[in-house]
Amino acid sequence: MAAYAYTIADIKSAGSRILNHDPTKKPGRGTLFFRSIRLDFDAIASKMNKTLTANDTFQLCDLAVGDIVLLVGMNVIKATTGAADCDIGYTGSTVDYHLNGYITNATTMAPTTGLPTGGPTYITTADTLDLITKTSTGAGGIVEVWALIGRI
Repeated sequence: MAAYAYTIADIKSAGSRILNHDPTKKPGRGTLFFRSIRLDFDAIASKMNKTLTANDTFQLCDLAVGDIVLLVGMNVIKATTGAADCDIGYTGSTVDYHLNGYITNATTMAPTTGLPTGGPTYITTADTLDLITKTSTGAGGIVEVWALIGRI
Protein backbone atom coordinates (compact mmCIF):
# COMPACT_ATOMS: atom_id res chain seq x y z
CA MET A 1 0.00 0.00 0.00
CA ALA A 2 1.37 3.41 -0.95
CA ALA A 3 2.20 6.05 1.64
CA TYR A 4 -0.14 9.02 1.89
CA ALA A 5 0.62 12.70 2.40
CA TYR A 6 -1.86 14.09 4.93
CA THR A 7 -2.34 17.84 4.49
CA ILE A 8 -2.95 20.40 7.21
CA ALA A 9 -6.61 20.48 6.12
CA ASP A 10 -6.84 16.67 6.51
CA ILE A 11 -5.36 16.84 9.99
CA LYS A 12 -7.65 19.69 11.06
CA SER A 13 -10.71 17.82 9.76
CA ALA A 14 -9.86 14.98 12.18
CA GLY A 15 -10.06 17.36 15.12
CA SER A 16 -6.43 18.46 15.50
CA ARG A 17 -5.69 22.14 15.88
CA ILE A 18 -2.57 24.13 15.34
CA LEU A 19 -2.10 26.29 18.41
CA ASN A 20 -0.10 29.50 18.19
CA HIS A 21 1.19 30.93 21.43
CA ASP A 22 2.71 34.40 21.31
CA PRO A 23 5.12 34.84 24.23
CA THR A 24 5.72 38.49 23.30
CA LYS A 25 2.29 39.48 24.69
CA LYS A 26 1.60 41.43 21.49
CA PRO A 27 -0.99 39.27 19.70
CA GLY A 28 -0.70 39.65 15.95
CA ARG A 29 2.43 41.77 16.19
CA GLY A 30 4.86 39.44 17.88
CA THR A 31 7.98 38.16 16.24
CA LEU A 32 8.14 34.89 18.14
CA PHE A 33 5.59 32.08 17.98
CA PHE A 34 5.35 28.74 19.73
CA ARG A 35 3.26 26.43 17.54
CA SER A 36 2.01 23.04 18.62
CA ILE A 37 -0.18 20.36 17.10
CA ARG A 38 -1.42 17.06 18.48
CA LEU A 39 -1.65 14.20 15.97
CA ASP A 40 -3.91 11.23 16.66
CA PHE A 41 -2.74 9.03 13.80
CA ASP A 42 -5.73 6.66 13.89
CA ALA A 43 -8.30 9.48 13.97
CA ILE A 44 -6.65 11.26 11.04
CA ALA A 45 -6.46 8.11 8.88
CA SER A 46 -10.03 7.15 9.78
CA LYS A 47 -11.38 10.61 8.91
CA MET A 48 -9.60 10.46 5.53
CA ASN A 49 -10.66 6.82 4.96
CA LYS A 50 -7.01 5.78 4.58
CA THR A 51 -4.88 2.99 6.01
CA LEU A 52 -1.76 4.11 7.85
CA THR A 53 1.50 2.95 6.25
CA ALA A 54 5.20 3.48 6.78
CA ASN A 55 6.41 6.67 5.05
CA ASP A 56 3.14 8.56 5.56
CA THR A 57 3.70 12.32 5.69
CA PHE A 58 1.81 14.66 8.02
CA GLN A 59 1.98 18.41 7.37
CA LEU A 60 2.36 20.17 10.71
CA CYS A 61 2.23 23.87 9.93
CA ASP A 62 2.61 26.36 7.13
CA LEU A 63 5.78 28.43 7.05
CA ALA A 64 5.98 31.82 5.39
CA VAL A 65 8.97 33.44 3.72
CA GLY A 66 10.99 35.08 6.47
CA ASP A 67 10.04 32.60 9.19
CA ILE A 68 12.94 31.13 11.12
CA VAL A 69 12.37 27.69 12.60
CA LEU A 70 14.49 27.84 15.74
CA LEU A 71 13.65 24.62 17.59
CA VAL A 72 11.41 21.61 16.97
CA GLY A 73 10.45 18.80 19.31
CA MET A 74 8.02 15.97 19.80
CA ASN A 75 6.37 14.28 22.77
CA VAL A 76 4.71 10.87 22.60
CA ILE A 77 1.35 11.15 24.35
CA LYS A 78 0.22 7.60 23.54
CA ALA A 79 2.71 5.02 22.24
CA THR A 80 2.30 3.57 18.75
CA THR A 81 1.77 -0.18 18.37
CA GLY A 82 4.87 -0.50 16.17
CA ALA A 83 8.28 1.13 16.47
CA ALA A 84 7.55 4.02 14.09
CA ASP A 85 10.75 5.92 13.37
CA CYS A 86 9.62 9.54 12.91
CA ASP A 87 11.51 12.33 11.18
CA ILE A 88 10.59 16.01 11.20
CA GLY A 89 11.76 18.34 8.47
CA TYR A 90 10.83 19.42 4.97
CA THR A 91 9.68 16.93 2.33
CA GLY A 92 10.99 19.23 -0.42
CA SER A 93 14.53 19.08 0.94
CA THR A 94 15.78 17.36 4.11
CA VAL A 95 13.04 15.21 5.67
CA ASP A 96 14.97 14.69 8.91
CA TYR A 97 16.37 18.20 9.22
CA HIS A 98 15.03 18.91 12.72
CA LEU A 99 14.47 15.47 14.23
CA ASN A 100 15.81 12.12 13.06
CA GLY A 101 14.68 8.71 14.24
CA TYR A 102 12.30 9.51 17.09
CA ILE A 103 10.90 6.06 17.98
CA THR A 104 7.29 6.38 19.10
CA ASN A 105 6.37 3.00 20.61
CA ALA A 106 7.15 4.24 24.13
CA THR A 107 6.31 7.45 25.94
CA THR A 108 9.92 7.89 27.05
CA MET A 109 12.73 8.38 24.61
CA ALA A 110 15.94 6.37 24.75
CA PRO A 111 18.97 8.69 24.85
CA THR A 112 20.29 7.45 21.49
CA THR A 113 17.09 7.94 19.49
CA GLY A 114 15.27 10.98 18.20
CA LEU A 115 18.32 13.16 18.09
CA PRO A 116 17.99 16.74 16.88
CA THR A 117 19.90 17.25 13.66
CA GLY A 118 19.88 20.64 11.92
CA GLY A 119 19.96 24.05 13.51
CA PRO A 120 17.73 27.04 12.84
CA THR A 121 16.27 27.30 9.34
CA TYR A 122 15.50 30.55 7.50
CA ILE A 123 12.53 29.97 5.19
CA THR A 124 13.17 31.49 1.74
CA THR A 125 10.21 29.85 -0.05
CA ALA A 126 6.80 29.16 1.51
CA ASP A 127 6.92 25.63 2.88
CA THR A 128 5.45 23.29 5.49
CA LEU A 129 7.04 21.57 8.44
CA ASP A 130 6.33 17.84 8.09
CA LEU A 131 6.45 14.65 10.15
CA ILE A 132 7.19 11.39 8.32
CA THR A 133 6.67 7.93 9.83
CA LYS A 134 9.50 5.77 8.52
CA THR A 135 9.94 2.11 9.50
CA SER A 136 6.41 1.50 10.81
CA THR A 137 3.03 3.23 10.95
CA GLY A 138 1.79 5.63 13.59
CA ALA A 139 -1.09 3.24 14.36
CA GLY A 140 -2.39 3.50 17.91
CA GLY A 141 -0.30 6.56 18.68
CA ILE A 142 -0.81 10.18 19.58
CA VAL A 143 2.07 12.65 19.43
CA GLU A 144 2.39 16.34 20.07
CA VAL A 145 4.85 18.27 17.91
CA TRP A 146 6.00 21.79 18.72
CA ALA A 147 8.09 24.40 16.98
CA LEU A 148 9.55 27.72 18.10
CA ILE A 149 9.38 30.07 15.13
CA GLY A 150 10.66 33.60 14.75
CA ARG A 151 9.36 35.99 12.14
CA ILE A 152 11.32 38.80 10.55
